[in-house]
Amino acid sequence: MPSKDSKTSETFLRYAFINILFEIILASKDTNILIEGMTLLGTESLPMAEEQIAYLKEKIYDEVLSLMTSGKFSLEQVKSSFFALFWLASGRN
Repeated sequence: MPSKDSKTSETFLRYAFINILFEIILASKDTNILIEGMTLLGTESLPMAEEQIAYLKEKIYDEVLSLMTSGKFSLEQVKSSFFALFWLASGRN
């Protein structure tokens, strides 16, 4: 049976890994990747605390809106983004 320290370490590593992946997604400024990230956050059940998921949602939401207002999204991507933003805002996980 795994020890409590082992489980805590696994949880920390999982959070760290997911955070690094989302930092890479945000830094890419790739509109298609950001849309996929929003969709993932809005539709998948992630093994993370609700506060952490909310933090990631807020970061990706801010980045997408920033790029939208900068004109980086095509019309089709804006449409896809609104669908993904709906799922994020509805809090469905």
